[in-house]
This record gives sequence, C-alpha cells and structure tokens, in this order.
Amino acid sequence: MFCLGFARSYFLEGAEEVHLDWMGFILSALLGTELYPSRSMVIDFANRLEKALYADSPDHLASANHITALLSVDKSFETDHKEVIRYAVDHLIERRLKDGGWGFNAVDVSRIPCTAIMIILVVECGLAEGYMHHIQEAYHWLQRKWSDELVDEKLLPFKAAHLLGCASSLHGCRIDVVDINSELFYRTIDLLMKSQLQNGAWTYLLGRVDDPLRLELSSPYHTAIILPRLIRAYSYARDTQKEPMTECIVKAARYLCESQNLFGCWYATHNDPLVRMLCLGIMALNHALMFIKGPLAEAAVP
Repeated sequence: MFCLGFARSYFLEGAEEVHLDWMGFILSALLGTELYPSRSMVIDFANRLEKALYADSPDHLASANHITALLSVDKSFETDHKEVIRYAVDHLIERRLKDGGWGFNAVDVSRIPCTAIMIILVVECGLAEGYMHHIQEAYHWLQRKWSDELVDEKLLPFKAAHLLGCASSLHGCRIDVVDINSELFYRTIDLLMKSQLQNGAWTYLLGRVDDPLRLELSSPYHTAIILPRLIRAYSYARDTQKEPMTECIVKAARYLCESQNLFGCWYATHNDPLVRMLCLGIMALNHALMFIKGPLAEAAVP
C-alpha cells in the first residue's frame, strides 16, 4: 500500500513539528505493519506520549490515541507502560458523564462514538474487570441511545459502526454485558449494509443509495471508520448475513484503494485532517487484508 510509505515518511520528517496527537495516531497505524521507524525513535516518542498522559489532557480522544499508541509499542517492543496506562484510564473513568457515557471532554454531552471508543479502550488495556460497573453502565447507555436514534430515524452510518465494534469487542473478550444475539445487533448490521453506496463507500448523509448527491459526497473518512468495525462484527453475524457482509467489506476496501491519490494518501477536508485520514485508511486496509487472508480465505476452501 502506497499509503504506508507516505505515513512513514510523514512520521520521520515531522516527528518534532507535527502535533503530538496526530503523531501518536500515525505510530499506532505503522506499528500494525512492518514499516515502523527505528526502535530508538519509537521509544523516544513513547516517552513523549507518557509525559502527555501524566499531564491529564482534557481531550478524551487525544488521551485514547496516546494510550492506544503505547499499547502498540508494548506489543511490538516488549516495553512496559502499564503504570501510565492505568493512570490515564483512571483519569478517563473519573471523567465519565453522569448519564453513563463519554463526550469529547468533561463538559461535553455523551456521544455514541466517544463512548464506544472508551469502552473498547478499557477492554484492550486489560482493565475491564476492575471497571466492570462503568463498562456496564456505559454500554447500556450506548444501547439506549442507539435504540432511540433508530426510532427517530437518525441513522448515521458511522454511529451504527461504533455500536457494532463495541458490542463485538465486548463479546469477543467474553465480557457478559451485551446480548450479541439481539435483534438490535442484527438490525444494525442490515442498516449499515443497506446504507453503503454503489461505489463501496459510505457517507454521513442519509437517503437513497442511488441518490447522486450522496454518491458525490462519498467519504473515505467515514468508509475507513466503518470498514474495520463491520469486519469485527462479521464473526457474530447471522449466517444469512455473512455473504452480503463479505461483498460490502470487499467493495469498501476496493473503494479505499481506488480513492487514493498519487501519493498513496486520501484527499482531506477541514473536517477530515490529512493525518487522521491517512491513519484511518491504513488501519482499515490492514483489517481488510487480514479479513481476506483469514475468514474470507477459509470460507473459500471447499
């Protein structure tokens, strides 16, 4: 993937100048491949992330990005950042909002994407047992909120994807706070598949799949958010859903490949910064590649 080389160059050339939040995001993406920078550079950058976490950033998603990057560093280099990760997760737990979820910061309102990201983060840090009460309350809020939006027909595809990703992660780790066999889960998969455009993309607009305006606004950003979460839900889908899900996944991966520019990146807008889009695209395509080599390859064996 051309985007990997572009991301690596971006990290090497801009590690001192680019905002720390974005560089941590790039590092997480690169460590999922074999194009990560030198060990010494990664360790030095991990030290900077550690200091940032101890500074108690008010930005919840920035802290989550830092923690995710350190988890990736520990996995790749057998380092140990458990102490600062525990400290940062404690800080995020304390800032959970009264209604049960998380927002972008402590004075925001609870949001589906933020809440799903924080639940998955706690699970991936191996801290779910100690925070089970918080996970239960947050996931129940997530279910209620998404159910309300289904009734009100506020069906934004990226929100559906966050619910699927969160439910699948909890079930995959055998955390019994979610009924993976619920109609809500299966219905959300169907809605997400039906909202995919003919070219394989998703966008934030609702309406008919063949609406020319929606096709014009095909979004690599939203596609890259949705694709890995749909892949994560694949293992828990009904058997009758798996074939159409496979078609959706392959179409989405093909769209991301074909929508890259000559530099191997994706065009960004003011809402979708280049660095974030680059990292989301890399991680989405990595998930698609693993899916093609794994479940899809196994399904093709007679």
